[in-house]
Amino acid sequence: MKKQFNICFLLIILNLMAWNNTYSQPYKSIFGSQSTQWNEFTYSLSSWTCVLSSYSDTIMNTKTYKRITFSGNNCFTTGYNEIFLREDTLQGKAWVYDLYHNDERLIMDLSLNVGDTFRIYPNSTHYDTIAIVDSVYLENSLKKVRLNVNTIYPGNDKLTFIEGVGTNVGIDYQVNNYFLDNFGCTYMLCSYKNNQLFYKNSYVDTCYIEWDGIAENKAIMNRINVFPNPTNDILNIQLSLFSKGTIVIYNSIGQIAKAINIDKNNLSLDISSWNKGIYFIRLFDGKGNNSISKLIVQ
Repeated sequence: MKKQFNICFLLIILNLMAWNNTYSQPYKSIFGSQSTQWNEFTYSLSSWTCVLSSYSDTIMNTKTYKRITFSGNNCFTTGYNEIFLREDTLQGKAWVYDLYHNDERLIMDLSLNVGDTFRIYPNSTHYDTIAIVDSVYLENSLKKVRLNVNTIYPGNDKLTFIEGVGTNVGIDYQVNNYFLDNFGCTYMLCSYKNNQLFYKNSYVDTCYIEWDGIAENKAIMNRINVFPNPTNDILNIQLSLFSKGTIVIYNSIGQIAKAINIDKNNLSLDISSWNKGIYFIRLFDGKGNNSISKLIVQ
């Protein structure tokens, strides 16, 4: 009798566990019921905001995707003017379909635990990165899964999956050619659902940033003083207005030569191993402001 009771009790527990798994609360969807929009900031020598909007459903390889279109200057970074996105809210996963490679790439997985791995750029000639989850936490009632992959803007933040949003580097980073060439150069500014602001990152106070070219406005350049200039040895950087943020140095074709987090008004760099040429030094203060100065390495 006791044995039968134990078996019955075990069956009840198993049924309750199965019921709990079946009816567990799904993750928040990254899509709104009527409309969805993501504002992604992309930066280099010239920087801009891309607006990605969902506008219809389509079926590819028996799977239903949301069609996502781009708007904004220089935003067709995948070689196409749209991408395709789908999600599974029970697993907390989202995928983007890469037309160029004709495959599907996982952009977010909220089911991961600390120590689990996540592959970035599975078919890229630039990267084959295996990232590791270093923390899982709740923030503003949204689950976040953070990886041990540093981005550059802003504040050297780490690549993070965000429930109901996507990631802090956008939703197209796995197929974004610009992101591949300059690792960490895209950032999620804001996410909208049904025309209402759902998410805004904590580093900036705007959902739209547009910096045109590398025009050297003297008022802006005065915020960064570099000396000696030209130089081929030690470079000193002195900040007149900002004392905290990130300094990114680009070469003449827009490649990142150096990225540094700063919390003081001056620093020195040994650039004796750098190639000769023109470089541009840009300061990001974490509030959407930028400052530019030119450096000549001889």
